[in-house]
Amino acid sequence: MKRRKILFIINSLKCGGAEKMLKDIFNNIDLSKYELYLLVFNKQRINLKDLPTEIHFIQTLKFGCRINHYFELLLKHMGLLDSYYMYKIRKAVPFKFDTIVSFLEGFPVRAHCYLFDKAENHVSFIHTDLSIYKASSFQFEDKVGKRQADAYQLMNKLVFVSHNIKDAFIRVYPQVTTPKEVLVNFIDSNKILRLSFEKNFEWKEFTVLSVGRIVPIKGFDLLLDIAQRIKDSSFNIKIRLVGDGSEMQRLKRELDQRNLSDILIFEGFSNNPYPYMKNADVFISTSFAEGLPLAMLEAMSLSLPIIATKTAGAVELLSDGSGILVERDADLFFKHISDLQSSEQLRNEYAKRSSEKAKKFDKDRYMEQLYKII
Repeated sequence: MKRRKILFIINSLKCGGAEKMLKDIFNNIDLSKYELYLLVFNKQRINLKDLPTEIHFIQTLKFGCRINHYFELLLKHMGLLDSYYMYKIRKAVPFKFDTIVSFLEGFPVRAHCYLFDKAENHVSFIHTDLSIYKASSFQFEDKVGKRQADAYQLMNKLVFVSHNIKDAFIRVYPQVTTPKEVLVNFIDSNKILRLSFEKNFEWKEFTVLSVGRIVPIKGFDLLLDIAQRIKDSSFNIKIRLVGDGSEMQRLKRELDQRNLSDILIFEGFSNNPYPYMKNADVFISTSFAEGLPLAMLEAMSLSLPIIATKTAGAVELLSDGSGILVERDADLFFKHISDLQSSEQLRNEYAKRSSEKAKKFDKDRYMEQLYKII
């Protein structure tokens, strides 16, 4: 039987929930039926050891390279940037596919638009609340989102990771009539549990953990204010942040200026954040916008109590009482963290709720629905 050729487009696979989700798809898809290609744009090398050797890897543009950046600024000034992107992407992808999937908002969708003659079936995944996260439309050099809306209108199907994200999209782009479907992220609980034992360490302090790309939309600056509340109190609590990103150095400088480095600890990026989750006491999310936060789901599979800002994805996950929803307020976060530290019974109750909710995100059901889409 001839295998279907599928091209997935994403900026990189270095870190982030969508990136991790795509890795899990690649590691669970039936490669006897699908021939997979991956198109990326960032300069950092992809860790291919985490992927099946059968994946065809395509890299172009190399965003993040300083020389390329200045060259692209010049092209933008000359009005030639769009033509340059089209030329480079089409040159990197000269052949045709059965389906092309832009797996993230922003530039992957823009790149997808250069390749519409390369497939019959076109699918785009939306992982975040586009009523809040505006940066994706800027990747089209479009502050009002019209070009992004036009791109989504050209797709055969739009796939949302939660119902709230779908509803937000419809509010922002009611003119987009493309068929829409919700496909909730899955988690591989057995794999997560196995990987959580790869590192053995134990923290003596009550530990609050956050995991994710250190970028503005994740709102990690709030951790500094929470750390200040902890320092001003008598509680023996540490906050640990696992991740990397554009805001890392700025936050580190502010951390040192405020003399909070003994409370808030940057662990850096890790391909395997699960040992950190296994040894933590509470998981928190400070984001301004989330689709269906994968790191939060993974923490729930390891029975961590959750405190999260009221993003669309967190509300969908936690509004039934599976975790604690709060406004983006350091005092509220500190209150709930201190309550959980003070009460083992309360921690155990939320740990149980987390574990039960995580069981609902079934891998086999997800893959069956994905096959119908691609």
